Amino acid sequence: MIKFFRHIRKDLMEKNKTSKYFKYAIGEIILVVIGILIALQINNWNENRKQYIQEEKLLVSLKSDFLESKDRLQQTMYMQKNVIRKSSELIKMYEGKIPRASNDSIKNFIIYGAQSWYRAEFLTGAYDAYISTGNAELLRNNQLRKMLAEYFSIVKLGFEDQDNSMNLLNNMQNISAPVSAHLELPVARKQIGLDTLRSPKEDMAIDFIFNQDAYFGHLMNRVAVEHLRYDIQKEMLNRTSQILVILNDEIELQND
Repeated sequence: MIKFFRHIRKDLMEKNKTSKYFKYAIGEIILVVIGILIALQINNWNENRKQYIQEEKLLVSLKSDFLESKDRLQQTMYMQKNVIRKSSELIKMYEGKIPRASNDSIKNFIIYGAQSWYRAEFLTGAYDAYISTGNAELLRNNQLRKMLAEYFSIVKLGFEDQDNSMNLLNNMQNISAPVSAHLELPVARKQIGLDTLRSPKEDMAIDFIFNQDAYFGHLMNRVAVEHLRYDIQKEMLNRTSQILVILNDEIELQND
């Protein structure tokens, strides 16, 4: 093709057709410019297409992580409500507002209520991978970018009430340590390879717990903290659901 154009130019020059040569030269320049513009357009299209594919993969990965995080959060909140309910029942017995339950029920309230602690582990892999690219524009939805940044800043920093709740729990476990061996439920003993016989010191152990004012002082504070933790997790669940709605919308747009 280059030889063909060169031949035309040479022929025009030899025939002294200067005006036609200049017209031809201008036309050739225009063709070259058009070719460059087309090449650039194709390149831009390819780059945009690559970015769309990367964005779609990221959106799908984020959705997967958020669905799993939502499931974990809901399970944790369910268990945490049980902790609050059983702890409250134990406090009412301590205060004499309701009669003491059976030993098995009290042990259940202590082990799976007062002395249980749950925390949802949020998945951050997809978001961490996105941040590591250094390309914030990979996600074109500005609202989504902002919501993700706020969400994961809370997740990364953690909730200060978690440490407070854990410290209170540690104090309670230290107080109950002298009788903890006599408060284990049969299923828990079986899990660690022990017999499932009831401890002969069970009554003594339960009386010991109910006589520990400090234990119930920590428990009352902990119930208040657990209510706060539950409210924070409820807010995180709401944020998770909102982000999932946007992720679903963005994925649908990608597939249109």
